[in-house]
Amino acid sequence: MSDPNASYLPAPATSVRMRFSRPGPRAWLRVEAAATHATVLVNGRTVGTHLGAWTPFEFDISDYLEAENEAVIECEDRLHATNGFLPVLGVRWTGVVPDYSTGRTRSPAVRVLTSPTTTPPAAPQRSSVRGTQLLVDGRPFRVRGILHWGFYPELGNPWPAEAQIREEIDYLQSLGFNLIKFCLWAPPTRYLEICDELGMLVWQEYPVWNAPLGGAGTPQYQHARLSSSSLQSPDHQVLREFRELLLRDRQYPCVILRTMTCENDHVSPEMSRALVDLAHELIPGCLALDNSGWLCSEQNGDFHDEHPYVHNANWQYYGRRMRGLLRKPLLLGETIVADSLSEEQARTIVGDEQATQAVARSIEAALRVRRWQIETLRSELPDAGYVICGLRDLRNSPLGLYTCDGKRKYSAAEWAWHGAGGGETLAPLPPQAGTPGEIDEGAIQPALGSVLGPRKGAWKCSNHPYWSPNLCVLDASLPAELIFREALFELLSGRVLTHAAGTRVLVELINVHSGAMRHLPLIIEFRSAGRWHIVSAFRHGSSAGRELWHALRARIDRPDIPPPPEIGPLVGHSIVLRDWEMRHDHNLWEVHSASPAFDPDARDGQWTQICCDSPLVNGGRNIFEGWATFRTRFEAPAGRRILRCESVADYYELYLDGRFLGSAGPKHGTWDGGHDMPRDFELELDAGYHELVIRARDWRATGGMVGPVYLATDLNERIF
Repeated sequence: MSDPNASYLPAPATSVRMRFSRPGPRAWLRVEAAATHATVLVNGRTVGTHLGAWTPFEFDISDYLEAENEAVIECEDRLHATNGFLPVLGVRWTGVVPDYSTGRTRSPAVRVLTSPTTTPPAAPQRSSVRGTQLLVDGRPFRVRGILHWGFYPELGNPWPAEAQIREEIDYLQSLGFNLIKFCLWAPPTRYLEICDELGMLVWQEYPVWNAPLGGAGTPQYQHARLSSSSLQSPDHQVLREFRELLLRDRQYPCVILRTMTCENDHVSPEMSRALVDLAHELIPGCLALDNSGWLCSEQNGDFHDEHPYVHNANWQYYGRRMRGLLRKPLLLGETIVADSLSEEQARTIVGDEQATQAVARSIEAALRVRRWQIETLRSELPDAGYVICGLRDLRNSPLGLYTCDGKRKYSAAEWAWHGAGGGETLAPLPPQAGTPGEIDEGAIQPALGSVLGPRKGAWKCSNHPYWSPNLCVLDASLPAELIFREALFELLSGRVLTHAAGTRVLVELINVHSGAMRHLPLIIEFRSAGRWHIVSAFRHGSSAGRELWHALRARIDRPDIPPPPEIGPLVGHSIVLRDWEMRHDHNLWEVHSASPAFDPDARDGQWTQICCDSPLVNGGRNIFEGWATFRTRFEAPAGRRILRCESVADYYELYLDGRFLGSAGPKHGTWDGGHDMPRDFELELDAGYHELVIRARDWRATGGMVGPVYLATDLNERIF
């Protein structure tokens, strides 16, 4: 979600100066927080330095004092492990946090004291665990949270004014949220004070994102290897910063959950244990977890945390995937994202006159997606909590409840369903009878027909981006309101069309996530050898799907609609590997665990017939957590082929006729999974039958063997 238009240059150095008279024989200089590397000078002499943008520090300055004195805090921008996520968003800053106690938010929080500060004791902890339930104040509690990155582009730093803090909390409570997750930043302590005052609970996620901690080769701390004794050293940089962070927020009862890092499978087992132990030592009874990410990457902690980002067609299987795996409360620390359009994006897509309507429609669509996923989660996993992504639009990822310039997108009435009682629920997605392939073929000829997933004679279909509910209907003859209403529900297949150059696009998905605008076709039409064809990535077996298909079919007979472009013959030589067997193998929790032994020729275990297609088509059978094996047999002529694998799993290994062929994705990590990008493997085949076995690991809830997987001589070939 990095912002391609943001500046990643270091922020300029700044300094804060203050003059003061000697207060007495002894004095201490306290700074509430300074970004990021601070050097303190008194009367031109260096007193000390501090690294870390979030926590208070103080120095004994008694030996540096004169009758009249000048203190200078020089602040430099430095990248290191506890920077958090803001630099990725193009926000880098220097300076001293404002002094909220004065009411003048631009006054730096620097004080001269006559005695050192005593660290407040830990507040009694309000949260606890009972089996898979989270309790707050002894009662079952369901987290209804919002993700807050501390992104304030108008400020250039994460230090909002008190009025803005109060406005945010008031708005979120009016929408039914009961918790803010401060994701990868530590808010000013005044924010925590106001949360306590107004009854908003807090999940504090400390600012370490995808950064190596512990073990060999950790450049931030310039050590060769961490031992247990070095981890216990108070001088160790990582633990020093975490100690400061924990001591800083432990006095606030609103903080009920703590995660030490985010999406970080680069934490050594020793460091993971040390961080959680430190939290329990400094805050007895607190609920802490070493990593907010995925079940397989947590090592130590008091609850489970997942970041499932999937579209509706997959979301309905998430509860089934998780049931039976949980030993502790499940909290979805990041989930349920849906982009809306900014005014600028809407003007680019539909023009000035229709921009306002397009923005309103996209905001409504994003809300409907979020509501459906929340209601489905409540039904499937009643104890699970969730944190919606996110509070505010990024510059080029419009995923927030506020626009990037801070305007509210929703009213309290629009979120009235979102509260302790849940309110009226939305209807579930149609059952499997609504999938394509069950359409009466006679009703759709002579068109090519609706397409869900790759098979011989079908269009190439890739995965639907989970974050984008934004559509553009390009033909006035189609039932636009039906498409807008059901595109993410009854019509959703989880696919989009590719290789559509030269065709006429009738409906497209607009992906505006992370900057570049991409147009992904959902319905196209063309002529081939003079015959009119329509290809749809929607489902057409439901009532909405049939209504749309009849409207598409009627186009062919309308004299006022010009024929679509001719694209040439529909010829395909690819071998589509659609029919597979699947066996669930292992449910390994830890990414650091040894992977299971594997024999590609093994025939034991329970095998299930699936097709290489979406979980929707497979009834959720190819949704799993951990390891699974897939196998298929195919016949091919002799010669060179390219094996194209799309959306197979997060990590997978391929074996052709018992011989290891290659792998894709991280075997021991959770980044750059195989779902994220197609992979190609070159083969030299003998004529005849072959067996392909794929050993797969999945952790992102997107399923395995979604495909397409095929053998090609030309990857640019339009039709299978």
